[in-house]
Amino acid sequence: LLKETDEPDKVKVSWRTDASIDGIVLASKYKGGGHPRASGATFRGTIEEAEQVIVDETVAFVKECTK
Repeated sequence: LLKETDEPDKVKVSWRTDASIDGIVLASKYKGGGHPRASGATFRGTIEEAEQVIVDETVAFVKECTK
C-alpha cells in the first residue's frame, strides 16, 4: 500500500505479507520496521517514483523468497 502525505516527496508505504515473506526486510531498507507480517516505512520521493521503486523491489524480494 502506498499513500501520499501532506509533505512533498514523502510517501507512506505499508507491506502485509504471509508467513513465507518477512516484511521487516523490505521496510528496513527505508529505515522502517514493524512486524514480519505487517511493516511500514517512509519513501522519500514522489508517488510515481514510489510505485516504480517499491513495487519492483517488492516483486523481486517475493520471487527470491518463494524460490
